[in-house]
Amino acid sequence: MNNVKVLSDEIVDQQTSQERFLEILLKNRGLDKNFLEKIDVKDIRPTDFGIKQKDFDKAIDLIKESIKKQEKIIIYGDYDVDGITSTALVWKAIFPKNKNVKPIIPDREKDGYGLNTKTVENYCQKNDFWPELLILVDNGIVAQKEIKKLKKKINKIIIIDHHLKNDLKNEADAVIHSPDTSASVLSYLVARFFEPKTNCELATLGLIGDMANIANVFNRNIAIEGIKLINQGKNIGVKKILEISGTDNKKADEWTVGFVIGPRINASGRMGDATRALRLLSFSDETILEKLAIELETENKNRQTEERKIMDKFLSKNYESEKIIVEIDNIHPGIIGLLAGKLCERFGKPSIVVTNINKEIYKGSARSIEGFDITKFLRKNEDLFESLGGHKSAAGFSIKAKNFSKWLKRIKKTNSTIKAKAVTLSCDAKMKLGAVKIKNFEFIKSLKPFGEGNKSPLFLFEKLRIIDKRTIGKDQSHLKIWVDDPKTSAVERMVVEGIGWGKNKETTNLKIGDMVSVVASLNLNEYMGKRQVELMVKEIMF
Repeated sequence: MNNVKVLSDEIVDQQTSQERFLEILLKNRGLDKNFLEKIDVKDIRPTDFGIKQKDFDKAIDLIKESIKKQEKIIIYGDYDVDGITSTALVWKAIFPKNKNVKPIIPDREKDGYGLNTKTVENYCQKNDFWPELLILVDNGIVAQKEIKKLKKKINKIIIIDHHLKNDLKNEADAVIHSPDTSASVLSYLVARFFEPKTNCELATLGLIGDMANIANVFNRNIAIEGIKLINQGKNIGVKKILEISGTDNKKADEWTVGFVIGPRINASGRMGDATRALRLLSFSDETILEKLAIELETENKNRQTEERKIMDKFLSKNYESEKIIVEIDNIHPGIIGLLAGKLCERFGKPSIVVTNINKEIYKGSARSIEGFDITKFLRKNEDLFESLGGHKSAAGFSIKAKNFSKWLKRIKKTNSTIKAKAVTLSCDAKMKLGAVKIKNFEFIKSLKPFGEGNKSPLFLFEKLRIIDKRTIGKDQSHLKIWVDDPKTSAVERMVVEGIGWGKNKETTNLKIGDMVSVVASLNLNEYMGKRQVELMVKEIMF
């Protein structure tokens, strides 16, 4: 059972005004009303993300020059949703003006994390296509060695990246870099210069999928506009993903992006060739797109099956050390990041999962807790890695087998004095059942999209009585409850429904009549013309 922390001393009830409710929610997130400022996406500039205009202009001028001369161009991306959408945005903007532009999406298993010089060279040799300009999207900011090698054969290199910098000098000809957003947003800013009709739908997929800070007012407005475009079905490939998954694209929101669209795009690289997702987002032939969407749907289901088996095995263990380091033989590299994330979330400790993809190379993925920079920690042993990059909270790397045991010894000796953070549910405030109203749900909805920096509000409901309960779902793993507040007068008393996904196993001893406390968010249930607010239960304490 998780610990519960209530961020506000105030209790939200029927008398709480919406203005006061807003003040509570913003204060809990360290935000002010500027967060709600509406900005036309067309007015957002590189400088809004801390990028110097001269740096942006330099990159634009290099691309303009290559288009004018019809030079060969390669766009080298990444195999996750941010890298794939970034590649699609830049390629779609340049291709109509210069057909000599080719995209490369590296293979997660063969090519590894970040820029791989051999991958670029092999592609160029195989296709007899040596570019005058190489554009690196969602990678490159820490690839100094690789860029130095490639500069011997490629005249111009541009970086468009959001990952954390290191202290080494970069020999790229132009750099567009900001850790304040996603690579897809930076790529969108570049793409719309060459194709003014470029919209921010794909940028939103990378922004939310890569968990960029949605509390940033510019990111927030891009996400709002992008979600509108998804609901309008502007990108046919995205529309097909939703159709094949059985999701209503007219009601898409940030959850749809993060848990339906993103995982299916990521599945293309986790379980096979990520170039398929690039085609899905870039082409317009509906027959081809439907076939690709079906492939990704199937692979996402396969990924879920494989993931479930591995999760069950490793999440049931106890981990005593301050850092969790798990070595698994011969699993698909696409699964290790998911496991690292689940371990970190479950145990409140930095977690690193490593697998041997062949006899020579190990791949690793790391996730971390708040206050512990996992990329900075891994860089203490950067001399042992073949590639390494990431953010404060997540990193990926590859390491030669001959260096793996040496790295393990070093990392276990490192005195990092990490304190495991108890997994805590942070609630915005205590709430009375009487405040579970449509007007409050609609008000909370006005703060969307939720994500990093602007979490979906949770509330603590105390001393509720279980009026009824039942199990639901095909495997009976979910719980539905009906609760009331016995301290409320009979005239004012209301019964509220609640849904706890996956909560049945945790609550087998729960009985009708029990007094409980519930942590939940508010959700609007619409069925046969009836609209009522229900509780989406995260925790039941009894």
